[in-house]
Amino acid sequence: MKIAFYAPLKSPGHPRPSGDRRLARYFMEALRMAGCQTELASELRAWEGEGDARRQAEIKARGQRDAERLIAEYRQRRPAERPRCWFTYHLYHKAPDWLGPAVSAALGIPYVAAEASVANKQGRGAWRDGYLASVAAIARARLIFNLNSNDLAGLQPHVGDAARIVPLKPFADIPPPAAADKIRLRRGLAGRRGIDPGGRWLLCVAMMRAGSKRDSYRILADALARLKRDDWQLLVAGDGAAAQSVRDEFQRRVPGRAHFLGRLDSAGVHDAMRAADLLVWPACNEAFGMAVLEALGCGLPVVAGRSGGIGDIIEHAVTGMLIDQVDGASMAAAIDKLLAAPATLARMSAASTVKFNRFHRLDRAAAELRSALFSLVG
Repeated sequence: MKIAFYAPLKSPGHPRPSGDRRLARYFMEALRMAGCQTELASELRAWEGEGDARRQAEIKARGQRDAERLIAEYRQRRPAERPRCWFTYHLYHKAPDWLGPAVSAALGIPYVAAEASVANKQGRGAWRDGYLASVAAIARARLIFNLNSNDLAGLQPHVGDAARIVPLKPFADIPPPAAADKIRLRRGLAGRRGIDPGGRWLLCVAMMRAGSKRDSYRILADALARLKRDDWQLLVAGDGAAAQSVRDEFQRRVPGRAHFLGRLDSAGVHDAMRAADLLVWPACNEAFGMAVLEALGCGLPVVAGRSGGIGDIIEHAVTGMLIDQVDGASMAAAIDKLLAAPATLARMSAASTVKFNRFHRLDRAAAELRSALFSLVG
């Protein structure tokens, strides 16, 4: 089955890495594993984050032109070469889908979405047009794959038939960790980066940019400054426009304790996770956090804020610790508690691997996508 795939927030081919780009790529791979021939329909980025009406209008016009081009292009193909389904990943008011609803209507094919969300207060806000377009796309969708249970309350009033919402656990493609990996990877990383291989290694993986990411880094620096223990080091994987201010913050609050690894590819992130003892991240306004999911797959326990759908991934006191009201003091208390209990960390690590393999593997997502899509399209 041929599928036209589109990610309005960030295309799988976007040059800047992020969790959203990674999950878009995972979706394309899962659809391929499900037996679909997936074609990237457009790389138009529909995201507009400042509430700029003029910029939003320009993106909308480009989207409408792209839709017209695609309709003409698909109609010129033989019927067997046309897509039989349109699949949009991650749409909301700041990144609406201006293409899929028009193309699917013109071709008479099902429109399907994944990770769609609705913030109803935006109906009269600066992104009103994007809100209305997203609500219309959600109402049109034959299936909506829901990865974040936090989105259900906003979705349900616009869906009508609740059976159109299909739960799907967030997923990733991560080779299973081996028992000998940790020592080998830690020694290698310590040697390359000049890090003491002893003590406890804390890790955070996140882009460095203004807004919620910067807020999370600020809370994390405050938490580490409050720790009662001194047998730890922090490894930071990430980069971005706020990199210097993040470095300055950690140097001021915990001088000499933070080691900045820069931007790593997926393999490098997974190696760092397998070498570390604990992932620490306040997760301010995170949807569900790809780093949290990948930590689960690498057998790395997590201390994180209970933001968005993170509670769908991390089971409190089983695979990590979740914090309801995130601040430096509560983060520090949770980190101190786990660092003082190596047996608990070991149990959490084993439980993380079991939970990931049971619920979050790429092949499991592929099977669920195949079942739903082939039942819809035939």
